Amino acid sequence: MGYTAMTMGNIWTTGASIMIIVNSQFPEDPVPSDTAIVFVACVTGPSSGRVNDTFPISGSAWIDKGYYNPQDFSFYQLFYRPTGDSTWIPIGDSQFTETRHATLGFWNTVGLAEGPYDVRLILKDLTGDSIEALKQVTLRILGQEEEFSGEINESLIVRQMNSRLFYIEDRSSNSKIRIYDILGRVVLSSKKDNFYWSAPASGIYFISSYKNTKKIVVY
Repeated sequence: MGYTAMTMGNIWTTGASIMIIVNSQFPEDPVPSDTAIVFVACVTGPSSGRVNDTFPISGSAWIDKGYYNPQDFSFYQLFYRPTGDSTWIPIGDSQFTETRHATLGFWNTVGLAEGPYDVRLILKDLTGDSIEALKQVTLRILGQEEEFSGEINESLIVRQMNSRLFYIEDRSSNSKIRIYDILGRVVLSSKKDNFYWSAPASGIYFISSYKNTKKIVVY
């Protein structure tokens, strides 16, 4: 499956089959059996961002296998380049933990020019076989009054109660919220659909749900 969407149903892989899913939407995670294996590489957002900023790249990067398949996930890494250029530049280091419908990494755009960029996700297994997914992201210079907050989706609600206390609510049907610091470390992971969170220190944080990521600055 490549650059497509499956709106309903389940995906099953059996026997010695190999399934590759690239930048595609599906309602349930694929289920492999026997010696089957599934590669998933998706960059889902954002479609635009701000120069001289740091913001999250969301998506999925994982490998699932049947019980009798010895193969497994090795790592993934993000890259970028100006559209039309031939040189790929890393976005952070290689990541050795699988990511499912969450934040893949954080892109620091300090010093970059406005315009379209290609973001590349490479996923590798233990033998070095790999698949990749591409997404175009347009960088813009925004006014001081504008704040980048990922893909527009009002299901994620963030209200600042005081300088460090926030009320967080996810109104989607798939509640799982993670909070990251500026280095990409998980500060909090919760399956509750609403809760209060007190920031441990000043700094920049990213609150990420299934469909949306919002950036907050704590002073």
